[in-house]
Amino acid sequence: MKKVTEELVTENKKLREEIEHVKSGKQQTGESGPEVEEAAVEEAVERIHRSHNVIIRGVPEYQGEAAQQKQADEEIVMNLIKSAIPSDLGQSVLNLTRLGKLIPNRCRIIKVEFNNPNIVKKLIRHRFGNNIFFNTDLTRLQQNRAFAVRKEFKRRRDNGENNIRLRYYNGMPKIVETKNE
Repeated sequence: MKKVTEELVTENKKLREEIEHVKSGKQQTGESGPEVEEAAVEEAVERIHRSHNVIIRGVPEYQGEAAQQKQADEEIVMNLIKSAIPSDLGQSVLNLTRLGKLIPNRCRIIKVEFNNPNIVKKLIRHRFGNNIFFNTDLTRLQQNRAFAVRKEFKRRRDNGENNIRLRYYNGMPKIVETKNE
């Protein structure tokens, strides 16, 4: 219990820093006021909520009834989780759903909600192979920022900058320069 409390305190501090960062960025652009503060708080709350979720890509869809599909998805996901984290996590999974419309010959993504964000961190670090990928559940703002960074990285690489790499920190991409050899 003490460990969980310490983790929550650390996460709370991190989110407060993010809120201050968002506020300072808005103030630099001339935007301020209760709307900006409310948007920053909403973003922070959404990030806390999504920190308990993981997005899984590449799990094939079971062709059959909806109840059978959900059971098949649960079985596959639980096997993947157990391969990454050997301890019993059956009680940790709160919800498991496929997102999006069913399109033939395509795999919809699976969103899994856990009761502990540390499980998500462990799963993200694990390499699964077989074209199955675990990603963090990003807010729309985070998705847009990640897209912009990847687009900037591609533009810079296309312009001949070969001494840069794309690194991920806390699930977000960042362009870093590499040392010339």
